[in-house]
Amino acid sequence: MISHRHLCEGFHESRRFPLVRERKPHIVKGRAPNASPHAAPPKEHKNGTGTCACCFSGVAITDAGRMAHHGYRRPGDGFQTSSCSGIRFPPLEVSTDGLEWLIGERQRRHDNVRATIAALPERTEIRWHARVRPGVTEPRVSRLGDDNWDRVMRGYEADLHRQDRAMTSELEFLRGELAKWADPEPGAVDANTENQPEI
Repeated sequence: MISHRHLCEGFHESRRFPLVRERKPHIVKGRAPNASPHAAPPKEHKNGTGTCACCFSGVAITDAGRMAHHGYRRPGDGFQTSSCSGIRFPPLEVSTDGLEWLIGERQRRHDNVRATIAALPERTEIRWHARVRPGVTEPRVSRLGDDNWDRVMRGYEADLHRQDRAMTSELEFLRGELAKWADPEPGAVDANTENQPEI
């Protein structure tokens, strides 16, 4: 295995792209599995695992038949939550209730964004955050007639349209997943649910 450092050294010494192309397939990323015969076997959950209805992760199932607590990185916002909303629902292999709830929540949020876009011509005030230095922002208010109003309004409108596009895409994805889980292909079996209890 060739490390990234050695690859870079080889590139800078030779300045030849063929060398980079030659070594690139040999670079291994990520942690290698523990090959030791004394390594602990993967943990098996007594109730099996299932697919979370909100983040689609494979997660352990609790005695109550719902997903165990787990955080996840939200696609739209990108931050790690303390626990996924899917913990309130059974796995997708059992019910699509959680996914239907998620679609309803995202649709309400999308409707709010579109209503805000439609009301922009009547807007006379925008609250926003200015970046004063890397990682630090402070709240600002711009009002109709201020010198920076046009610039702030353009940025605010562009951000709303970005949100609108992202939410449209996310809802299309979620509805596609709902269609798959509500009407699975005949004979399709999920490996996570072979030992799953009846709920």
